Amino acid sequence: MAQGRSTKIISMIKWTRTSSLSIKNSLSLGPPQVGFVFDPIEAAWNQRLAELRLFKEANGGTLDVPWKDEEWPGLAAWCTKQVRPYMKRLSI
Repeated sequence: MAQGRSTKIISMIKWTRTSSLSIKNSLSLGPPQVGFVFDPIEAAWNQRLAELRLFKEANGGTLDVPWKDEEWPGLAAWCTKQVRPYMKRLSI
C-alpha cells in the first residue's frame, strides 16, 4: 500500500514539474494577443505617434506639421496638445 502511495506522489511531482515548465514557457512568450484594446486612450495616443513618425519619414525628418494638411488631419493639433504640458513645466 505504501508503494502505491509513493508512486502517486512521484507522478504528482513529475506532473507539477512539467506543468510549471509549460507555464514558464508560455509566460516567456508575453501576454496573449486577444484583440481587445485595454486602454483606448493609450491606443489612440500610440496611433497618433505612429502617424507622426510616418509624417517625419515622408517629410525629410521634419516634425513641423502644417495645420491645414489633408493627408494628416488633426496631427498638428495633437502635436500642440502634447507640447503644452511640457512648456507649462518649463515656465514654472
